Amino acid sequence: MTAASLSGCRVLVTGATGFVGAHLAARLVAVGAEVHATLRESSDPWRLRALGVLEAVNLAICDLTEPDAVRRLLERVRPSHVLHLAAAVNVARDPELVPLVLANNVQGTYHLLASAIAVGATCFVNTGSSEEYGDGRAPFRESDKVSPVSPYSWSKAAVTELCATLHRTRRWPLVTVRPFLTYGPLQTNDMLVPATIRHCLAGRPFPVTAGEQTRDLNYVEDIVEGYLLAATVPAAIGGVFNLGSGQEYRVREVVAQIAGLLSRPDLPQYGALPYRTGEAMHFYCDNSLARRVLGWQPHVDLAAGLERTAAWYRVHEQASGTA
Repeated sequence: MTAASLSGCRVLVTGATGFVGAHLAARLVAVGAEVHATLRESSDPWRLRALGVLEAVNLAICDLTEPDAVRRLLERVRPSHVLHLAAAVNVARDPELVPLVLANNVQGTYHLLASAIAVGATCFVNTGSSEEYGDGRAPFRESDKVSPVSPYSWSKAAVTELCATLHRTRRWPLVTVRPFLTYGPLQTNDMLVPATIRHCLAGRPFPVTAGEQTRDLNYVEDIVEGYLLAATVPAAIGGVFNLGSGQEYRVREVVAQIAGLLSRPDLPQYGALPYRTGEAMHFYCDNSLARRVLGWQPHVDLAAGLERTAAWYRVHEQASGTA
C-alpha cells in the first residue's frame, strides 16, 4: 500500500504543531486524508500556517494526560488511523524528570491508544526513539536489547514494550517507529543542523567538539514517508522499525559541509567544546527491516537535504530577523 491509500481516511495526529508532526499533517492533507490534530492550549500552530495547511487541519485542544478528555476527543473524531508524535522531550539524565515523562509519555500514550482502539481505529503508530538504544553498540537493530540512559529514553522504551505486549496479548493494531536524527525546514531547536545554520547565517563563531562522533541524519520528508508506510502496510502491525539512513556521518564533516554551503568555513571552532559525559562516538542504525517490510528507504541525500534546509533558513531569517 502507499500513502495515497489514506485518501478519505480520518487520521488523528498528535504533536502536529511540532517539527515532524507539522510536515506529517501537511503530507496527509496533500494525499486527501481528513486530518485531525491535538494540541495543548499553549501550542502555536505556526508551522501548519507556514506549510499552508492550517485551515485544512481540524485542531482540538486536548491534554493527553487527562484520560476523560482523550476519551471524549476520540469518541468524537473516531479516527481510522492515529499517528502519535506528541511527547515530553528532554534527554537530560536527571531522575527528577521521571514524573514528567511518566505522565506524558507513558500514561498519556496509554490513554490515547486505549481510546483509539475502543473506537475502532485500525492502526496506531507510536513514536519511539533512537534514544532507546542508549549506549548500545551501533549499528542499532530492532532486535537489540535497549539500553536507555535518561528518563526520556526509558519512557520511550517502556511504551515500545507496552505496544508490543498489547499487540501480542490483545492483537491491538499497533506499530512503533524509531526515527533517527531528523532535520529540515521549520526546525527551530538547537540540534546540530539548525544550530550550525543559524550561526553561519548570523556570522557568529560556532564552538563545537572535535566532531569525530558520528550521527545518522535524515531529511524530514523521508521520515514522514516512513510514518505513512507504517500506517498503511498491513505487515507492519506489531512491529518496531528504525527510520534512519543507515549511514554514519561525522559531526565534523556535517558542520564543515553546512559552513561551506553558506560560505562561512571560518566560523566552526572544532575542539572548542569537550565531548559530553557518556558521548556516543558511533550512533546509526541498520534500516534493513524497514526496507524489507515497509518498502521504505530514504530518498533525499545529505547534500540535497542540507541545501533545502539552508534555503528555508535564509528566507526565515530575512522575514523574522531570527533563524
